[in-house]
Amino acid sequence: MKKIIVAYWYSDWEKKLGIKHKQEFEYTKRKRNNIIDKVLGAGLKVMLQPGLEDSLIMWIDDQRFGQR
Repeated sequence: MKKIIVAYWYSDWEKKLGIKHKQEFEYTKRKRNNIIDKVLGAGLKVMLQPGLEDSLIMWIDDQRFGQR
């Protein structure tokens, strides 16, 4: 993995998390775990998806992931 991309599934949680939609970070296990802890601590849910070009996409939402 080379980078982490954080994206919001439906709503915008930038104010709650301080992370912009489609913001990219250099991949480290520590950074990945810090983002997951921040999301779960805010009462939100996270879904991890391997992306293209050695990236990890973290989808964030407050509901279950599915069609809306």
